[in-house]
Amino acid sequence: MTSTDRDPAASCDAAVVVAGGAARRLGLDKPELVVGGRRLLDAAIAAAGEAAVVVVGPPRAVPEHVVVVREDPPGGGPLAAIAAGLAAVPATARTVAVLAADLPEVEPWTLARLAALRSETAAPVALAEDPHGHLQYLLAVWDAAALRAALAGIGSAENAPVRAILPPDAPRLRLPLEDADTPEDLARVEKSPLAIRRLLRTALPALPAAGGPPVPGAALAEALVAAAPFPPFDQSAMDGWAVAGPPPWRPVDGAALAGHAAPPLEPGTAVRIATGARLPAGADRVIRDEEIVTDGPALNCTDAARNDVRPAGSAWPDGATLAPAGAAIDPALVSLATAAGVTAIAARGPLRIRLHTSGDEVGAAGRAGLPETAWGPVAAVFEASGACVLRGPHLPDAPASFRAALLPDGADVVAVIGATGRGAADRLRGALAEAGATLLVDGVDVRPGGSLLVATVPDGPIVLGLGGNPMAALLGAALLARPLRAALLRETPPAAELLALADPNPDDRWRMLPVEPDGAGRWRLPATVATPHLRDAAGRRGIALVPPLAQPGDLVERLA
Repeated sequence: MTSTDRDPAASCDAAVVVAGGAARRLGLDKPELVVGGRRLLDAAIAAAGEAAVVVVGPPRAVPEHVVVVREDPPGGGPLAAIAAGLAAVPATARTVAVLAADLPEVEPWTLARLAALRSETAAPVALAEDPHGHLQYLLAVWDAAALRAALAGIGSAENAPVRAILPPDAPRLRLPLEDADTPEDLARVEKSPLAIRRLLRTALPALPAAGGPPVPGAALAEALVAAAPFPPFDQSAMDGWAVAGPPPWRPVDGAALAGHAAPPLEPGTAVRIATGARLPAGADRVIRDEEIVTDGPALNCTDAARNDVRPAGSAWPDGATLAPAGAAIDPALVSLATAAGVTAIAARGPLRIRLHTSGDEVGAAGRAGLPETAWGPVAAVFEASGACVLRGPHLPDAPASFRAALLPDGADVVAVIGATGRGAADRLRGALAEAGATLLVDGVDVRPGGSLLVATVPDGPIVLGLGGNPMAALLGAALLARPLRAALLRETPPAAELLALADPNPDDRWRMLPVEPDGAGRWRLPATVATPHLRDAAGRRGIALVPPLAQPGDLVERLA
C-alpha cells in the first residue's frame, strides 16, 4: 500500500444517509436546515468522502454522484430506510456507514474513526455516542455482510427500531455530537465554535488574487504548474563515475562537477562525477563509488544493472501540476516553484490585519488605569497563522475613534480588542451600525473568549471584535485566526492537529483552554482560567478547543 492508497481500515466503501425529514419537536425538514453555512444533508454527504452515497427519503437536490431512493413504505421508519439504502449500495461494498441527515458536526474524520474502531475490534458494527453517553443508532459503520444478515434476521423492517439489529456489545466511540431537536437546540448549535468557523468560509468574500512571486503566508489562487522539468537535465544522483559503454572502462583525467560542463566520453571510458553534476555527453550511466572495483588500470562494477542517473524530468515534467489552487504558500512551496521555473503566480494574501486595543481604562494614569497587556499575545497568534499584523492606534471610548477605525486603509481585517459588549462604553456595535455593516457572527457558544463579533463593512475591511479581557482576546484570536485566513484566501484548510486529553471537561459547553503536555503523551487542562490576565497561559505550550463533557483520552483540536 502506498501513501496515497485509501486505508480500508479507516474509510467506508459506501454510506446510507437517512433523510426522511420528519422532525416533530422542531417542526422543520431537518435535512434542509442550514447550520454553519451548509445544509445538514450536505454535511452527511460530505462526511462520506469518496464513498458511494445513497440518500433515503423524499426527492432532494443532491450532487450527481448521489443516488436517492425511498423506503418501502414511505415513512416506514429508519430501519426501513436503512434496508432500502443498503439495497442500492454497490454489491462490492465491504464497509457501509449509516448516518442521519441531521448531524451538524459530522465530518469525514467522524466516519474514519468509527471505521477504524470497527476494524480494530473486528466487530460487525461500531457506534457513536454523544458526550452524555447516549448511543447514536444512526451514526455507525457496519461490515456490509453483517448489516445484510442483521436485516434479514428480523423479517420486516417497517417501524422496527434500529436497536433491533444491534449486537449488545458493539464498540462505541464518544464524539462531540450536537442534537438539534428543538428551536433552543438549533440556536445553540448555530453558535457552536465549529458552526461559526464553517460559516465564515461561506459568508466572507475572497480577497482579490494578484500575480507576482510566491510569498509565504499567501495561498495559491490557481494551480502551481511547472514551467520546466526537474531535473532539467540528466544528472548524477551520487558521487561516483560516469561511464560510456560496457565495462571495463578506462579512467580519463578530469571530473564532471555540478554547475560545470564536462568533456564528452568515448565508449569504454569513465570520468569522476559529483552529485548533481550533468551527465557528460556520450555517458550511459553513473555508478556510485561503492559499486566500483579496480581491475588493474581499468574500472569495473559489482552490479551490472547499477545506474545512479537521475533522468531529466523524472521528478516532474514540464506542465505538471505541483500544487492545487488553495494550497498554502510556505517556504517549501516557494522552493518548489523556483525549482519548477515559476517566477510569478496568482495568489491571495498574505492577510493583513490591523490590530487595535480599546477602552479608556487601558493605559490611563492613576488608580483607574490598567496596563495594556493583550496586544502582543494576540498579535503573536495572528502572526503564527501567517498573517501580517499592523499596530493600529488605541481606540478610546468615543464614537469617532471607532468610526475612523472602520475606514479602508489597506488592511484586510480590522481586529479590535474590547468593546464587543452592549455596555454604555462599548462603541464598536454603534460604529458598525453607522457604517451599514453586516453582522455575521454575534457571539460564540464557548467560554472563555466567546464574546466575538465578525462583520463586513461595505467597501471596507472585515471587522473582528475580540473580548476585552486579555485571556478572552487571546482565546478568541486562537479560535478564528486560521478560519479567517482560510476563508479570505480561499485556502484549503489543513487537517486539524489533535491532542489527547489528560483531564476531563466537566462543563457541558465548549471550552477554549491553555494546555500543557503531561510527558506521557497527553495534555493537561488548567485547574482555573482567569480572564483579566494571562497568568494561566504563561508557559503553556498550546491552546485547545475542548468539547462539552470531554473525557481523559478524548482527542481535541489544537488551536494554537
